[in-house]
Amino acid sequence: MADSNSLGLDFEKETATEETTTEQAATTTEQETKPEKKKPYVNPERVKTGGPQREKPSEEELAERMQRIKEQNEKIKQRRLDVKADEEAFKEVQEADRVKQTQVRKVQEGIDRTREQNARRKMDKMGAREWDSGKPTGEGVQGDAVKQEGKPGRGGARGGPRGRGRGRGRRGVAPPTATATATATSES
Repeated sequence: MADSNSLGLDFEKETATEETTTEQAATTTEQETKPEKKKPYVNPERVKTGGPQREKPSEEELAERMQRIKEQNEKIKQRRLDVKADEEAFKEVQEADRVKQTQVRKVQEGIDRTREQNARRKMDKMGAREWDSGKPTGEGVQGDAVKQEGKPGRGGARGGPRGRGRGRGRRGVAPPTATATATATSES
């Protein structure tokens, strides 16, 4: 106890406590400079926080639901069969239309062939006439043939007819007759 004083204090212990307080002060300053890591929120009972739990349906409710689903599936199957039948009917109608179109086309080809033969026969007959042999041949009306040769055809400007007869007159009103003018002059 030589190291102790009259008060009974031990100086060695005091210095040891001073060292520990300085170490504690140094660690607290380090902790103050470092931000503390926040721990994530962990709730072991978080499964229970998802709202009200669903109740399991009873056997009757399950049976009712299963019956309703079976009815809906039957309706869907019936709808599919209806659609398939409709598609087949449409294909049959389309095929019938194709057959009808081919028949109409064959008939029209026959009609066209007959018309062409008749036109050819008519042209051959026209060429065989003695009195027509001197006239120029051309397609269509004889006036068209004259125009094609460069000679002016009948008509006035823009290929239309030149005159309209007695003039323009009063349209829609009958021209006055001699008796009508005579009666009008005698009245006045």
